[in-house]
Amino acid sequence: MGIKRWTQEEIEYLESRWGELSVPGIAQRLGRSVEAVLIKANRLGLGGHLSGGTKITLSRLCKALGKAGYYHSATTRWISLGLPVSYRKTVRGRHIMIDIDDFWEWAEKNKDVVNLSLMPEGALGREPGWVKEARRARFSEQRKTSPWTKDEDAKLIHMLESGRYTYGELSERLMRSEGAIKRRISKLGTPCRARRKPAKKWTAEETEQLLKLRSAGHSWEEIGRRLGRSGMAVRGKYELILNPEYANPYRRKTESPGEKELPARRSIHAKTPEELLNELKEQEEEK
Repeated sequence: MGIKRWTQEEIEYLESRWGELSVPGIAQRLGRSVEAVLIKANRLGLGGHLSGGTKITLSRLCKALGKAGYYHSATTRWISLGLPVSYRKTVRGRHIMIDIDDFWEWAEKNKDVVNLSLMPEGALGREPGWVKEARRARFSEQRKTSPWTKDEDAKLIHMLESGRYTYGELSERLMRSEGAIKRRISKLGTPCRARRKPAKKWTAEETEQLLKLRSAGHSWEEIGRRLGRSGMAVRGKYELILNPEYANPYRRKTESPGEKELPARRSIHAKTPEELLNELKEQEEEK
């Protein structure tokens, strides 16, 4: 088989995307090997590429995920949750690097943290099989993150004053997360609150479904919609699964003499949904 010649269109694409997309991403788009792309870039005199291998800079990853404007807060959170990074020195300074394969492995365990719906398909090269479904799940659940408008504030207050809407219904109508709505109500200083649904006991089937949906990358609001509960109720249940010691409301408030001190609350990311599902199955088998 002869050598595949580069077309002018391919060369223009390479020159325009060099330094913007990862080399594996460029190779994926052009249907060429990483080695072929590197050789051609060198012949064109395009200069060095920090992401010349399977590693890319953390800033480029942030940009690919649509978080360029939130670089510090987003990356600080990711690293605190175990994102494996390394450091590389160049004449321009020190750069934080991430191996693409390591990122995908970490992202699969942290689907609830990384919103893949904002990243163009193939931006990091070939993607694992689970990414397509995770991207679709988050895309269908997008909520606005732009600043609140006066019209939205007026609509929110009007709906609250009617006393007819739950947090989940407000979220659907205003296309914002329940957490964002709760924070906005506090900031507006209105005494009105959303209508709360009567509390109902969680079944074992619902708990298992919660963990499976969370494992697939669905938001709290979407899980709540499917289970007929609010997103905040779903998150609260998830936190109690992580912290069963706090399930008793009386134990949460006071401790009687001689009672053991409650352990510190585990964070929402202390364990993955998959780990909690396995623990749940083990508990069922022991019964």
